[in-house]
Amino acid sequence: MDESVFRDLRIFWVEDDYYAVRGLMEPVVKHGAVIEKAISATEAYRALSRSANYGLIILDLILPLSLEDGDPPPTVEAWDRYEFPGVGLVEWLMNQVHPPCPVVILSITREPASRYGLDRFGIAAFIDKVTATPQSVAEKLSEILAGRKGGATLPG
Repeated sequence: MDESVFRDLRIFWVEDDYYAVRGLMEPVVKHGAVIEKAISATEAYRALSRSANYGLIILDLILPLSLEDGDPPPTVEAWDRYEFPGVGLVEWLMNQVHPPCPVVILSITREPASRYGLDRFGIAAFIDKVTATPQSVAEKLSEILAGRKGGATLPG
């Protein structure tokens, strides 16, 4: 694993159980990455609407639409038609925002690529949160980021 890829890396992580699973990113943070988090689809939408200038974006699929008072923005409210709002977030992010960095799905959802048609978006990886360990997550992210720095794209 090339730990140098994490030095000064800005990661945007969308995870409603952030405080329960943040240990998965311990090795990444230890090697210099900085994590900015969102814990709902609305919070992620607002942050990524302002800027998607990150080195890596990690998304969960099972998210609440909003944890705030009032209605979510209409774009986010439309994501309620999906089984999980995170699927709508992925579609919006990849179709509208076009982030300049790898996007990784970290979720307990089984087979999200085929189940929700997310494989058409060029997602860098789908990581199963149930079987993930801090070391396996760090290794996978290192592989993705090292491949990106070398100019190659790695299959998800």
